[in-house]
Amino acid sequence: MFPYPENASANPALRAQFDAQVGYLATLSQRSCDLMARLSELNMQLARQTIDDVIDTGRQMAACSDPFQLGATAMHGWQPVGEHLRNYQQNLMGVLADAGAGLGQAAAQAPAAFAANSMAAANAANAAASNMANAAATAARRAS
Repeated sequence: MFPYPENASANPALRAQFDAQVGYLATLSQRSCDLMARLSELNMQLARQTIDDVIDTGRQMAACSDPFQLGATAMHGWQPVGEHLRNYQQNLMGVLADAGAGLGQAAAQAPAAFAANSMAAANAANAAASNMANAAATAARRAS
């Protein structure tokens, strides 16, 4: 069904090109997984902080004896949430900038590897064509 494994030893240049592409894709997927892990951790941290702030505000409101102070207590509870959101935004921009730089670096390195492997593949193809021409010429001489 897939002819590549049987022919892998027949064409090492093709194998090198394939390995370079697989390595590139593996690098991109690894960096993408790292990005998703960092984003997930950042989101979980924000969720934990928000839940803690809501619980603290609820406790303060439950402990408030004056009903007219409930509004002020509730508004005072939103201040830490705003600070956490600002911190989240700064961390998110840092994570995305690092991820963009890492993916850009991986993408910049890939064409050089592909070009080197393409040159090796072209050289191997030229050598194979030359060997086939020599073999054909030798067979023609022997036949005459």
